[in-house]
Amino acid sequence: MAAFVIDGALYASGDVFHDRVESLAPRNVAEKLVRVLDYLKLKTGHPGQRVDIHHEMDYPIAFCQNGEELQYLLDHLRGMEFVGGEAGIGEELAVLTPKGWAYLEAQAGANRDSRQAFVAMSFKPEFAPIFAQGIEPAESETGFKMVRVDSEEHNEKIDDRIMVLIRRSRFLVADVTVPSPGVYFEAGYALGMHLPVIWTCQADQQDDCHFDTRQFNHIFWKNTDELREKLTRRILVTIGKAKPEVGG
Repeated sequence: MAAFVIDGALYASGDVFHDRVESLAPRNVAEKLVRVLDYLKLKTGHPGQRVDIHHEMDYPIAFCQNGEELQYLLDHLRGMEFVGGEAGIGEELAVLTPKGWAYLEAQAGANRDSRQAFVAMSFKPEFAPIFAQGIEPAESETGFKMVRVDSEEHNEKIDDRIMVLIRRSRFLVADVTVPSPGVYFEAGYALGMHLPVIWTCQADQQDDCHFDTRQFNHIFWKNTDELREKLTRRILVTIGKAKPEVGG
């Protein structure tokens, strides 16, 4: 019987309501790859154990269309050195490598079900339109609530509140148009939590980007309309839409 891995649990295809399965289905290749790794972890009694995979029977584990797609995902995971074992046509033995185990442990803190994104940027009044017109509107198409710490009501120390909000977020948007130690700290904290960071910067400030962050793929924007369009596209392509609220 075909099986699904949902929220770390293994279900036979007849055990889950269709709408529940559909709401949790991966929306891109990256999420399907994680589903395959989750399945191998679930089926592994101990590190090093090989798991028998039948492509044409087991393809639903990652919501694949067919066995060919599942084999493609497994081949990609082998190329990433996350999966080892004996590859084959139609059937194979797959084993999580130490690198694969480490990736799954890191992903455990990645808040894949969170519908919130933390925004780190300058709070100078003249930069308010960047958030209001360029970043916050991405909510409507992505489903992620864009949160700035200055817009949250709280009684905590500001640094404590920032870290709480980041830990609850699916990813972080860091605008470095104005170089800020605070923004770099918040982005670094998110990276340490294994959360994706989307870097943005006004195009005419591109040469002032810190050399430690230039290795990342920044969104360079000329106006807030361009920022909104590029940010929305980057979120949808690299992260996907926010998962529906339970019962929504």
